[in-house]
Amino acid sequence: MATANIARVATEWIESPVWSEQKSVPLLGPKDLTHDEMAAILSEALGRTVRYRPTSASDYIATMKSIGQSESAAQGFVDMFVFLTKHYTTPEDADRSLTPTLFRTWLQNHTA
Repeated sequence: MATANIARVATEWIESPVWSEQKSVPLLGPKDLTHDEMAAILSEALGRTVRYRPTSASDYIATMKSIGQSESAAQGFVDMFVFLTKHYTTPEDADRSLTPTLFRTWLQNHTA
């Protein structure tokens, strides 16, 4: 999903005369990709092998702390990822046309 897609949708809602409160709008991109599919697309775009490698929560926290994050901030990210993994499902009525940019296209536009 491209930032231009997100900006366009946000602008449409902000400028909409019917919008008056909070609204949740799923911006999912045109296709769900697995981690391995994203790695394959990255490999192609970058011209080198990229692999998806899952990491443990403790290793993730250690890495985040090594680059300056606090323990609580790193743990907050872990908690969010765990929640999303266990409880988030893509809404069946999500309008994927709102964010039409493919991951491959976004990479082509943002890699040298």
